Amino acid sequence: MNRVESAFYNLVGIKPESEGIKWYSVAFFEVFAKFDWLFHRTIYEGTPLPSEGPALIVANHTSMWDIAEGYRMGQRSGRVVRTFTRASLLDPTAQESEAVKTRTGHKKDILNASPIFVKRLLAAILNGAEAISIMRGGSLKDLRDFKARGRESFARGMLTGIFILETREKSGKLVDPKPGAEILARDNPNIPIYPVGIAVKPYRASIGKPFTYNQMLESPEYGALARTNFTVLFCDRIADQLDPKNKQDWYEVRRPLALSRRKSP
Repeated sequence: MNRVESAFYNLVGIKPESEGIKWYSVAFFEVFAKFDWLFHRTIYEGTPLPSEGPALIVANHTSMWDIAEGYRMGQRSGRVVRTFTRASLLDPTAQESEAVKTRTGHKKDILNASPIFVKRLLAAILNGAEAISIMRGGSLKDLRDFKARGRESFARGMLTGIFILETREKSGKLVDPKPGAEILARDNPNIPIYPVGIAVKPYRASIGKPFTYNQMLESPEYGALARTNFTVLFCDRIADQLDPKNKQDWYEVRRPLALSRRKSP
């Protein structure tokens, strides 16, 4: 790292934990976060993220601005968050299946309709922040690669982020949560997990108290749920950080549906 880069990182309050983190990616996210503040006045509250060591951040997904908010949450602890990101954003030549495209609203995603030079620029920025590729096909190979990349990130002591939702939900509701975070938690049972609720209008990012998979297994209150449906437990923790309307929607509407689906034969 040269003097200019060192001065830049000191200015923004970031300590790069890897040579893979590039100054231009940090600069992009710093500007992106400033625009988020300009447009939304996002409020940050709750438990500070750890200043060192591995941790998993799990959040709901409302918009592209969530990435700016994730950057700012990590920056407040002097770190860059490595986020699991769909493979097609890190490699414009990567192709997801038609089933995934239909399920996630591919045609409505502005990033998918961008010119190729924009896609390549975005890929360079995300790779410069050491985003972690995830292929959403659901094959056994995809699952093995996903788990291996999670273990690699934690073994390096990195702050790692993942969304509980497969695609963006503008309302802020916890709609159709996916098991990716649960898989990472089970595979890394002693890694601290920080649930994050992202709310809109007003914009707010609230970080809940950390827990581990093993701690939840041993909990008299949550042990049974942790063994059978940790994804629901994740959403409980995230919902507790949301606005009252979306918290109520989870507990009264979405949660019973999620539990009934898991219990179905």
